[in-house]
Amino acid sequence: MSLGYSSNNKRHVTNLSGSTGNMFVKARQTKKNDTDVTVRSLLSKMNTNNTNIVSILPTKKEDQPPQPPPPVSNLETHFVYGTAQKDFLDESDGAIICKKGDDIMLVYPMQTNKDTGEVKMRMKKINAHTAQLSYTWIVVYTGFEDDTRLVTDFRLVS
Repeated sequence: MSLGYSSNNKRHVTNLSGSTGNMFVKARQTKKNDTDVTVRSLLSKMNTNNTNIVSILPTKKEDQPPQPPPPVSNLETHFVYGTAQKDFLDESDGAIICKKGDDIMLVYPMQTNKDTGEVKMRMKKINAHTAQLSYTWIVVYTGFEDDTRLVTDFRLVS
Protein backbone atom coordinates (compact mmCIF):
# COMPACT_ATOMS: atom_id res chain seq x y z
CA MET A 1 0.00 0.00 0.00
CA SER A 2 1.43 3.35 -0.99
CA LEU A 3 0.76 6.66 0.72
CA GLY A 4 -1.87 8.88 -0.86
CA TYR A 5 -3.49 6.24 -3.04
CA SER A 6 -6.72 4.46 -2.34
CA SER A 7 -8.72 2.43 -4.79
CA ASN A 8 -11.85 3.87 -3.19
CA ASN A 9 -10.98 7.45 -4.20
CA LYS A 10 -13.22 8.95 -6.85
CA ARG A 11 -11.29 9.50 -10.05
CA HIS A 12 -11.66 12.93 -11.58
CA VAL A 13 -11.51 13.56 -15.28
CA THR A 14 -10.91 16.97 -16.75
CA ASN A 15 -10.96 18.50 -20.20
CA LEU A 16 -8.16 20.98 -19.45
CA SER A 17 -5.60 21.35 -22.19
CA GLY A 18 -2.14 20.10 -21.32
CA SER A 19 -1.10 17.47 -18.85
CA THR A 20 -2.25 18.06 -15.31
CA GLY A 21 -1.19 14.67 -14.00
CA ASN A 22 -3.29 13.59 -11.07
CA MET A 23 -4.04 17.18 -10.18
CA PHE A 24 -7.66 18.22 -10.48
CA VAL A 25 -8.75 21.76 -9.78
CA LYS A 26 -12.40 22.18 -8.92
CA ALA A 27 -14.02 25.37 -10.05
CA ARG A 28 -16.26 26.89 -7.45
CA GLN A 29 -19.37 28.69 -8.58
CA THR A 30 -19.82 31.94 -6.69
CA LYS A 31 -23.23 33.00 -5.54
CA LYS A 32 -24.45 36.35 -6.67
CA ASN A 33 -25.20 38.87 -4.00
CA ASP A 34 -28.98 39.36 -3.82
CA THR A 35 -28.50 43.05 -3.10
CA ASP A 36 -26.22 43.37 -6.12
CA VAL A 37 -28.84 41.80 -8.42
CA THR A 38 -31.63 43.97 -6.98
CA VAL A 39 -29.69 47.22 -7.32
CA ARG A 40 -28.56 46.35 -10.86
CA SER A 41 -32.12 45.52 -11.91
CA LEU A 42 -33.34 48.82 -10.44
CA LEU A 43 -30.59 50.75 -12.22
CA SER A 44 -31.45 49.07 -15.54
CA LYS A 45 -35.10 50.16 -15.19
CA MET A 46 -34.10 53.77 -14.45
CA ASN A 47 -33.54 56.35 -17.13
CA THR A 48 -29.78 56.10 -17.69
CA ASN A 49 -29.42 59.13 -19.96
CA ASN A 50 -27.56 60.87 -17.15
CA THR A 51 -23.93 59.78 -17.41
CA ASN A 52 -23.09 60.88 -13.85
CA ILE A 53 -24.62 57.80 -12.22
CA VAL A 54 -22.21 56.26 -9.77
CA SER A 55 -22.52 52.73 -8.45
CA ILE A 56 -24.44 52.67 -5.20
CA LEU A 57 -23.64 49.09 -4.33
CA PRO A 58 -23.12 48.58 -0.62
CA THR A 59 -19.64 47.66 0.46
CA LYS A 60 -19.05 44.67 2.64
CA LYS A 61 -17.29 45.03 5.98
CA GLU A 62 -14.58 42.57 4.95
CA ASP A 63 -13.88 44.56 1.75
CA GLN A 64 -12.80 47.59 3.75
CA PRO A 65 -9.18 47.84 4.91
CA PRO A 66 -8.61 47.33 8.62
CA GLN A 67 -8.54 50.42 10.80
CA PRO A 68 -5.06 51.61 11.77
CA PRO A 69 -4.10 51.22 15.42
CA PRO A 70 -4.58 54.28 17.62
CA PRO A 71 -1.59 56.61 17.59
CA VAL A 72 0.93 56.11 20.36
CA SER A 73 1.56 59.14 22.51
CA ASN A 74 4.93 60.59 21.54
CA LEU A 75 5.43 61.85 25.08
CA GLU A 76 6.08 58.40 26.51
CA THR A 77 7.68 56.75 23.54
CA HIS A 78 11.24 57.32 24.76
CA PHE A 79 12.67 57.08 28.23
CA VAL A 80 16.05 56.69 29.91
CA TYR A 81 17.38 55.69 33.29
CA GLY A 82 19.76 57.85 35.28
CA THR A 83 21.34 58.15 38.72
CA ALA A 84 20.23 60.97 41.04
CA GLN A 85 23.13 63.11 42.33
CA LYS A 86 21.04 64.70 45.10
CA ASP A 87 17.85 64.15 47.07
CA PHE A 88 14.87 65.37 45.04
CA LEU A 89 11.90 66.83 46.94
CA ASP A 90 8.28 67.04 45.87
CA GLU A 91 7.38 70.70 45.28
CA SER A 92 3.84 70.33 46.62
CA ASP A 93 4.46 68.72 50.02
CA GLY A 94 8.27 68.63 50.42
CA ALA A 95 8.41 64.84 50.65
CA ILE A 96 11.50 63.09 49.31
CA ILE A 97 10.85 61.72 45.81
CA CYS A 98 14.20 59.97 45.46
CA LYS A 99 17.49 59.91 47.33
CA LYS A 100 21.02 60.56 46.11
CA GLY A 101 22.33 57.48 44.28
CA ASP A 102 18.86 56.11 43.38
CA ASP A 103 18.22 54.92 39.83
CA ILE A 104 15.34 56.89 38.31
CA MET A 105 13.36 56.70 35.07
CA LEU A 106 13.08 59.88 33.02
CA VAL A 107 10.56 60.38 30.23
CA TYR A 108 11.11 62.54 27.15
CA PRO A 109 10.61 65.26 25.95
CA MET A 110 12.93 67.58 27.85
CA GLN A 111 12.05 71.17 28.65
CA THR A 112 14.87 73.65 28.27
CA ASN A 113 14.78 77.24 29.48
CA LYS A 114 16.54 79.16 26.69
CA ASP A 115 17.49 82.05 28.96
CA THR A 116 19.08 80.10 31.84
CA GLY A 117 19.85 76.76 30.16
CA GLU A 118 18.02 74.83 32.90
CA VAL A 119 16.80 71.43 31.68
CA LYS A 120 13.82 69.61 33.20
CA MET A 121 12.51 66.12 32.55
CA ARG A 122 9.56 64.17 33.91
CA MET A 123 10.46 61.47 36.38
CA LYS A 124 8.18 58.45 36.38
CA LYS A 125 7.42 57.14 39.84
CA ILE A 126 5.22 54.46 41.33
CA ASN A 127 3.34 54.18 44.60
CA ALA A 128 4.70 51.04 46.27
CA HIS A 129 1.35 50.19 47.87
CA THR A 130 -1.17 50.93 45.10
CA ALA A 131 1.02 50.55 41.97
CA GLN A 132 -0.29 53.92 40.76
CA LEU A 133 2.04 55.62 38.28
CA SER A 134 2.66 59.34 38.39
CA TYR A 135 5.06 61.92 36.96
CA THR A 136 6.88 64.81 38.50
CA TRP A 137 9.13 67.39 36.83
CA ILE A 138 12.71 67.49 38.12
CA VAL A 139 15.73 69.59 37.13
CA VAL A 140 18.40 67.41 35.53
CA TYR A 141 20.80 70.25 34.63
CA THR A 142 20.97 73.56 36.51
CA GLY A 143 21.97 75.70 33.56
CA PHE A 144 24.73 77.90 32.26
CA GLU A 145 25.72 79.65 35.51
CA ASP A 146 26.00 76.66 37.88
CA ASP A 147 26.72 73.99 35.23
CA THR A 148 25.66 71.23 37.64
CA ARG A 149 24.28 67.92 36.44
CA LEU A 150 21.75 66.65 39.00
CA VAL A 151 21.22 63.36 37.14
CA THR A 152 24.12 61.44 35.60
CA ASP A 153 24.98 58.02 34.18
CA PHE A 154 22.14 57.98 31.63
CA ARG A 155 21.40 54.55 30.14
CA LEU A 156 18.65 52.59 28.40
CA VAL A 157 18.69 49.64 30.81
CA SER A 158 18.42 50.01 34.56
